[in-house]
Amino acid sequence: MFADEPTSALDWENGQQVIHLLTETARDHGAMVLVVTHDHRLTPFADRVYELADGKLQSDTETPATIPSDHAQAPMSADAPRLRLYAPQG
Repeated sequence: MFADEPTSALDWENGQQVIHLLTETARDHGAMVLVVTHDHRLTPFADRVYELADGKLQSDTETPATIPSDHAQAPMSADAPRLRLYAPQG
């Protein structure tokens, strides 16, 4: 799935609900979610972050997703597909 700025017009409470729906749908269907965003709050939900500047890849960081403890939804299993996010530095 591809999500372009899925939380841009939402407050953080509703944005978390959108991210949870995306992650649950990906897990249920064995899919990956590619999220393009400027919202750095989504980074903890990612297992990989690509950073771009001027159209060029600046970094490719692979880390286990660490869903924030204050996330209202149940955590996903360790082997579930996660979000892939672009969080530009600015």
